[in-house]
Amino acid sequence: MIPLRLFFVFEDAQVQLQCGAGNVVAITTTNATGVFSFSLDAIRLSLSATLGFSVCDLVVISLLSTCNSTLPAVGVLESDIQFVGTNVVGARIFFIFRPAGFRYSSST
Repeated sequence: MIPLRLFFVFEDAQVQLQCGAGNVVAITTTNATGVFSFSLDAIRLSLSATLGFSVCDLVVISLLSTCNSTLPAVGVLESDIQFVGTNVVGARIFFIFRPAGFRYSSST
């Protein structure tokens, strides 16, 4: 599993992996340096793909102004994800993605 970093260092920010029409597939919290990772089992990932959730986004759902006072209090940061590759560790295969670039959205 490769850690991902937000373009701002947001400590304790909640980040969701949303697929399809806002369906939350995974949720995590950034650490003190803004790094986060998700762990999904193959069944859940396959179910998401089967249900047509082929488009997934990373969404920072924490109140942005608490993460950075220069950001508005209302809205979220969103990013498309890009497939980077795979990593095999023992009998486990990890699919590695990264944010394509976060953008501000005033919708919640």
